[in-house]
Amino acid sequence: MSVLMSRVVEDFSLAGAQQGMMNSALNMGSIAALLLVPFLQGRTKKSTMLIASALLQTVMLMVIGLAPSFFPLLAACVVMGLGGGWADNYINSTIVDIHRENSAQYMGLLHGCYGIGSIINPLLLQCLLLLGDWREAYLGTTVIMAVITMQYIFVFRKCKGVFYEVADAERKLDFFHIKGYLSEPLNLLIVVCTFLFVAGQNSLLSWLVRYMRVRYEAEALGAGAFSLYWACTTLSRFIVPRLKAAPFRLICMGTLISATAHTVGILSGNPTVMLVMTGINGLACGHALPMLIHIGVSRHPGNTSMATSVIILASKITMMITPLLVGILFSISMDMSMLVASASHAATAGLTAYLWLRERKMVCSI
Repeated sequence: MSVLMSRVVEDFSLAGAQQGMMNSALNMGSIAALLLVPFLQGRTKKSTMLIASALLQTVMLMVIGLAPSFFPLLAACVVMGLGGGWADNYINSTIVDIHRENSAQYMGLLHGCYGIGSIINPLLLQCLLLLGDWREAYLGTTVIMAVITMQYIFVFRKCKGVFYEVADAERKLDFFHIKGYLSEPLNLLIVVCTFLFVAGQNSLLSWLVRYMRVRYEAEALGAGAFSLYWACTTLSRFIVPRLKAAPFRLICMGTLISATAHTVGILSGNPTVMLVMTGINGLACGHALPMLIHIGVSRHPGNTSMATSVIILASKITMMITPLLVGILFSISMDMSMLVASASHAATAGLTAYLWLRERKMVCSI
């Protein structure tokens, strides 16, 4: 969406707040989907919802590409966000259902694939733009998404028994189940960890390129640092979950290293050092979010859809709020605004250290 947004803005002559409405519409749809998940749990099959989410996204990509004006396009973005939110939730929770004993490794693989997609997607869209304007790029993406949807349907038909036994067999929820989940302190602490980590990551990624441009007049290095961060994050997600250590410990050590590296990069006053430290940052903490989902969801067999929706919802809301707050700080002090990432990751390290020590104490008492 971000790669093609400038062309859409120019084509429809958008101005002011209208320029950011596409991303806001996607987020609105995604948040609505996640809020609906607890009420759908046990009433719909995950396999059905995954196919429905893929179909929604496929059709809406085509609608966006053919939209005659901006407001039909905006409505399509909301519906596409709805499909994307369900996909996020049900893919993550299904991985935990199928691989409950070692879901950390498989969550790392899943989110590592997300990272590869984040690297490939801009390049793919640039190739599609060679065929024409942004409309042709969206229609080309529609074809790719249609192929993925067909793959979904094929896999679910072949694995129908597995899905019914471990993924589709979830209890129906009511208000008291949801209240019980939210009343458990550990569940809330995991949500707070998610909020802190995503706030740090998003404050870095949202403002990194602009910071490098304004602070050092090195926009190209900023773009390079952005790509390096995602490359290193992807590597971290493939490697770190395979290490034989407690998940809370791995998150604690990773976010502590990340906070330190980011602070060194800012205080160095050197764009090259900032580039290198951003790579170390991604390598150190790239595994944190999938591991938090693993910890928060694997504890709730038969209730994984709701547990996943709460954690991903926390991350989505944080991603909406953080850029605005960092933007306010950026107008006061560029370095101070970028230190939000260091402070957030340091706080994540402190909280996960507490949870790790508490976990060890409980094991020792048993």
